[in-house]
Formats: sequence, structure tokens, C-alpha cells
Amino acid sequence: MSKEVVLCRFRVNSKLKSDFSALCKSNHVTPSFELRDFMSRSLGLGRLDYQSRALHAPSTPQDSINNILKFRRASGQETVEPKPELPDYQEDFDLDTTFNFKLDPQLKEMFSEKFSDLPLSSELKRYMSYVVRKNS
Repeated sequence: MSKEVVLCRFRVNSKLKSDFSALCKSNHVTPSFELRDFMSRSLGLGRLDYQSRALHAPSTPQDSINNILKFRRASGQETVEPKPELPDYQEDFDLDTTFNFKLDPQLKEMFSEKFSDLPLSSELKRYMSYVVRKNS
């Protein structure tokens, strides 16, 4: 990242922000790092890449089960299977808080140009939602 940074700010649901932050913390990464990494991976591949190395890295099946149970216990959630027919996580919630993170202006510009179908904030919320649902 260059020395110049901009503050990327977008509205998000507080539950999604909290769940995403807790998941990042349990995997020893910051939410800011994870969002920047998502953008960098996507640019490198030329397509949106939702497969986070930090948040769902290759592991044994037992490691995956233990990580999911640990995350759910930490967040006070019940350990039941998510229902696939439910609509997208982020679509169900009010945007009631702000998420801020520092970002290289070049990365922001390149990502916005490459993936111009939706605003940057929508792509970031979609990624956060995907990661939380995938790890729930």
C-alpha cells in the first residue's frame, strides 16, 4: 500500500459488521485487512474472489467444524444449519452504522473501474455477508 491513503466509509448493518469483525478477530486478521485483501485478490484474478485465505483457509474437516463451533459460541449463536432459501444476509437488515477503513487510493480506483456494475460499498457488503454466511 502506498503512503497515501483514503478513508473508505460505507453504511452497513451493525449485526453484519459485528459478525464480520468477530470472525476476523477469531482468525487473527483485522476487518480492514480482509476487505483490502478481497479487493486485491479480485483485481489479481480479474473476477470477484470471495474465497478468503485468512477466513476459510484449507484445513481438515475437523478444524473447520471446530472453528465454526468456536465462532458461534463466541457470538452467542445457536449451532443450527443455515437455511439456503433465505435471502442474502445483507439484504435483510437496515444500514444502521458506518464501517470505516483505510485504503490505497489506487486500489480503490482500480477496483471501482474493474467492477463497475455495483458501487464499491455494495461489493464490500456482499463480500462481508458471504463470509459471515459461509462461516456460520
